[in-house]
Amino acid sequence: MPSSEIKRKYDFATYDQCVEFANFVMTLAKKLNHHPEVIVSYGSVEVSSYSHDVGAVTDRDEELISQIDSFYSASHTSDSKHPQEDVSGFNLDLIKIYTDGGSRGNPGPSASGFVIYDADDRTIVRSASYIGVTTNNQAEYISIRNALQYACKLSPKEVHAFMDSQLVINQLNGIYKVKNQDLWPIYKAVKDLSAKLPKITFSYVPRENNKVADALVNESLDKSSDVLYNE
Repeated sequence: MPSSEIKRKYDFATYDQCVEFANFVMTLAKKLNHHPEVIVSYGSVEVSSYSHDVGAVTDRDEELISQIDSFYSASHTSDSKHPQEDVSGFNLDLIKIYTDGGSRGNPGPSASGFVIYDADDRTIVRSASYIGVTTNNQAEYISIRNALQYACKLSPKEVHAFMDSQLVINQLNGIYKVKNQDLWPIYKAVKDLSAKLPKITFSYVPRENNKVADALVNESLDKSSDVLYNE
């Protein structure tokens, strides 16, 4: 491999996560008609990209690595954005989560947002993350993943999650299969987080009933930055 190649190393907690990410990279590469070198180790995936046909790094390499970087960043957002808050005044017998994700371009600049209410309909947190270039469906999955990361720290007895994406809701409820390989790593992350909660349901709501999460997404997209409101 030439020294001018673009190289990245992506770290993961488990080998299964490495394999899932490598599958995403190879699916994306096939879609872009490019052929990077992908090395899977126990805790990392290394990607090297170079256009052998012209003997140089080209726009194809930069586009491939940019999309891989964006996907990795979006699907491995640190929990440190949402530190443990004092929730002693909230009724956590039941929490209600509303999430939304959006992409301006599909794929294009994307953001994910969520709001969490306690059993008495008091707002615990409103949050959105600017996640770079992804698809709309990836942003939808990242939104529910981020919300569940926060929810797990609250230790609720029951969680009701609401989204205005019928596709994602039907996939999470097992009605539809996840056929898009790009979505699989985030889908699995959502299912793993769901398994940590005592009880959870996923339900569809019309967009007009999901205005708070939708507004957070648009605010994050307008600012190209994260937003967080702890109540």
